Amino acid sequence: MSDDEPVSEEISDAPVVTDLPYDPAKLLDLRKEDILPTELDSYFENSVFIGNSLVVHFQNFYYVMRAADKNFLGNPKFFCASAFSARLDLGDKDRYAKYYPRYDGELLHTWEAVAKMKPETVYYNLMGLNELGLHQYSKTAELTFENNRKVLENIMAACPGVKIVVLSNTYMIESFNGEKEGLNNYNISKFNRLALEWCNANGHDFIDISTPFLDGNVMNEEYCVDPEPRPKGCGCHIKMMYYPSWAAMLRNYAYQKLNGTWKNPDSIEILAAGKKTYN
Repeated sequence: MSDDEPVSEEISDAPVVTDLPYDPAKLLDLRKEDILPTELDSYFENSVFIGNSLVVHFQNFYYVMRAADKNFLGNPKFFCASAFSARLDLGDKDRYAKYYPRYDGELLHTWEAVAKMKPETVYYNLMGLNELGLHQYSKTAELTFENNRKVLENIMAACPGVKIVVLSNTYMIESFNGEKEGLNNYNISKFNRLALEWCNANGHDFIDISTPFLDGNVMNEEYCVDPEPRPKGCGCHIKMMYYPSWAAMLRNYAYQKLNGTWKNPDSIEILAAGKKTYN
């Protein structure tokens, strides 16, 4: 079996970590009332979260939490827009202005915004949702990754010494996981794996925030806020009530970094598209 063939199960020899602030097996059981103030949040001071609609929704969750905890996640900045992508970011910002985020009201490429912010850390949520469906199917994961890589390298060039932390791209629910769709979990998982391999090769951290939402090879529909068929639904966005899991995964990451126990995933499982299963 080749590395790119979908599998139904992958056995890991990685040690099980049991002393984390949040149990990895119960992340989706958490509610905002469970995300209490903690000194761990100071780890995220002077950081920025970059991404598309998933980060926009996480920013909304952040504002809800910050109303009760003024130091929630260290008061990071956000640079995100719902229809944004690395492909657009590398293009003409004036031509595609309506898709771009703004920083202090200014239309900027991601790397220009980061240069103005001067953060210590960039948390970059992989942007594939608005791009994977645009390329030739056989190369869409690779081409989408290359655009994301270029954006990340532009960020590092514009802000020397900035720390890069990559967050995985979310997966689709079953009804949006078509075998002939460029935006399916086969290509998303390939995209995530390419990004992880790049992180491991270049000394960047990679947090898999997507696998906990899976039920087999698809996102569990219970977690999805827009499962309706297109054009009403998108089949990938997370209900607000499940964003505490993101905060918990970030805090688990901070805990492990502070204790010197963080380790990137060894690999990302390649998921099947459609209902077909692979042995």
